[in-house]
Amino acid sequence: MAAQPFDDGRTLILIEGVHCCEVTTWLEDAPYPRAIVRERLCVDCGIDPVLLKSTESTVRALRALQSEVNADECIQSNCSMDADPKVRSWQLCSMTPMSMLDQFKVLSLSDPSDRLRLLAEICCERYGDYQRMLAVDSSHRSLN
Repeated sequence: MAAQPFDDGRTLILIEGVHCCEVTTWLEDAPYPRAIVRERLCVDCGIDPVLLKSTESTVRALRALQSEVNADECIQSNCSMDADPKVRSWQLCSMTPMSMLDQFKVLSLSDPSDRLRLLAEICCERYGDYQRMLAVDSSHRSLN
């Protein structure tokens, strides 16, 4: 954990989650979003290697297409993928371009296989979005 106090009395806190948790109650947003959370059990089950590999391929394909649409938007990530399937599944989550709402959906799932299936579904939807963006961009270029 790291903390950086500011002159106006606020403090930026950087933490790393090591356990699954869930928001039980949202509190008043003044002066910032606050909540009561509790630790929850995450399903400790094996991950199907075929599901992991296919989801990884889907994530990589999406990131490649994303780099064609907008290279500046695509975060360069040459991280080495962990051999542990659970760690690797979380790495795939962090590499996937998705909306905040989708991030919350992915993080709310306690079963890693369910998380990978949702991740693949999100990638397929985003892939279609990027294909449409490329088509619009190329049609604009041909008009000029």
